[in-house]
Amino acid sequence: MYANPEKKLSLETRKKTLLEIANDLKRFGDDVKSRIAIKQINEAKNQSELNTAIDPMTLIDVSINPESRVKISSTNSKITLAPNESRFFVIRIDNTAGITATLNLSPIDLATDPPALAKWCTIEVVNDLIFSNHFSGKKQEYKLMKITPKFAGLKEIRISGDAGQGTQDLGFRATADLLLEVNSKEN
Repeated sequence: MYANPEKKLSLETRKKTLLEIANDLKRFGDDVKSRIAIKQINEAKNQSELNTAIDPMTLIDVSINPESRVKISSTNSKITLAPNESRFFVIRIDNTAGITATLNLSPIDLATDPPALAKWCTIEVVNDLIFSNHFSGKKQEYKLMKITPKFAGLKEIRISGDAGQGTQDLGFRATADLLLEVNSKEN
């Protein structure tokens, strides 16, 4: 389950990875942000400029400490979506433990008492021929996540994440709250 984590990805390797992600986001329909990111990634001269290029497409950061505890933080407090339309975002991962488990994300509806799994929204880590929902064991990596709301309205969810049994961080740091503004198509 554990792999040797790489110290740091080279600038060119990271550029290549981020270009693949930006091109895939473009394929999934986020054309404007993707085009801007692709231009910025190509022009980046250091890691900081690469981070700046990918930041607008990143929704959550996942950090896995040496004890394999998963911590999640949101890079955005509110996003706008459309009902029954999937939108894709980048997950930026710092995998200090070097684990290779599956990243699991769940939407929790904060409007219910007690909070429960959101039946009106799905969140998943993309797992297809190009992307995997498994960690690679590398120290830094990126994943794609897909959010699909079913109904219009202003809703708050808590994204809960883990990488298998025993990896939830103590102190509820494996969650990130997010406000979803789901606009009807008529607006």
